[in-house]
Amino acid sequence: MSMRVHFIGCGGVSMKRLREITEKLGHETSGSDLATGGHRAENVAGSDLVVYTGAIPYDNVELVYARAHGIPTVERAEYLGAIAASFQKVIAVAGTHGKTTATGMLKEIFASRYPCVHIGGELKVKPETEKDEYFITEACEYRRSFLYLKPYIGIVLNAELDHTDYYKDIFDIRSAFGGFTQNCDTVFYNGDDYGLKSVINGKRALSFGFGEHNDFRAVAAAADKDNVWSFNVSAAGLNLGRLTLSVKGRHNVYNALAAASAALTEGLPLSEIEEGLKAFTGVKRRMEYLGEVHGAAVYTDYAHHPTEIRALIQALKNDGRLILVFEPHTYSRTSDLFDEFVKCFDGADEVIFAPVYGARETSGKADSADLCFEVSKRMPAKYFGSYDEINDYLNGILKKGDTVVFTGAGTINLAGEKLVSLFSQK
Repeated sequence: MSMRVHFIGCGGVSMKRLREITEKLGHETSGSDLATGGHRAENVAGSDLVVYTGAIPYDNVELVYARAHGIPTVERAEYLGAIAASFQKVIAVAGTHGKTTATGMLKEIFASRYPCVHIGGELKVKPETEKDEYFITEACEYRRSFLYLKPYIGIVLNAELDHTDYYKDIFDIRSAFGGFTQNCDTVFYNGDDYGLKSVINGKRALSFGFGEHNDFRAVAAAADKDNVWSFNVSAAGLNLGRLTLSVKGRHNVYNALAAASAALTEGLPLSEIEEGLKAFTGVKRRMEYLGEVHGAAVYTDYAHHPTEIRALIQALKNDGRLILVFEPHTYSRTSDLFDEFVKCFDGADEVIFAPVYGARETSGKADSADLCFEVSKRMPAKYFGSYDEINDYLNGILKKGDTVVFTGAGTINLAGEKLVSLFSQK
């Protein structure tokens, strides 16, 4: 039966995709967001269901109208779980880092099965045909939202302390991942992340990684001159074949091995896995190349956690200068992981800090200027109060052979896009 579903906060990547999937399932949709003119009670009139994001307050005018008129309301994570349950097999990718990339890899690997894909980033090529066998999704740990999913296959890439406005310590966040795996029929977990094993509760648990103790191993891994990796897949001591990636960085070996392990267990031939990984050239804002300015390569990335920043530096470092433009995401993360942030930029040649992107927060114990002050004791670092000031500075210093990457989970990508638009050589 067709119904009308209204999405409050429809501008986010996850909500956009859920709305698309809802329409493909034959339902009518509507949506509201600050960017679409804000929220009004009349937007909800005639709806059969209202879906809202966790950022929407309880007294939002549209939610108030829905409750007053008996229209069911459901939070985004619960709605995702309900959508997923309508497919035969759910593959859910969890982890503090790498979810979007690994999900994108799975989308390409399973292409011949026409999966429906829910991803926390924008795919460069959207699937045209989606069938009802496989639903491949990111599984977000924030506020334990991934517990609404009941995966046929679950993947846990890693588990580190993050979202410190919600999780009190590393043990708290690991327990959440343990709860996620308890909902999985089969779970693949990073066996090189030694804190994970004790909380894995899947009915069937298989590990992946470089270490000899893992069920699926990356063996004889090597990088080419562009830092693009290839590796042999080994299982039960058998060499199953070699895989070559199309994205940079050793950290992507883990993402690819996790995706390949799940696919092999589903009976996909290595040739399809190899083809899928070669076809995966990334998603937008994950080491996305934007263009050149004065001969310098300009990238944007989503890295906003110290571990992600270290991996980004390792992936992009070459013989030229590497300049990071970093926009910290939330005051709580900035202050609670402050000491880790101070050390994570080692390997870059210069760091430029933008103001904190507060998201759901307005202030905190530490901000970008504090972070810049401490980092400047270790390496060249500067703080600017606006994107335009950052770009004016970069326009004056960039030269051929440099690499500059704008990174963070806020809107810092817009600064990178503007730099290229204003100063690239036409």
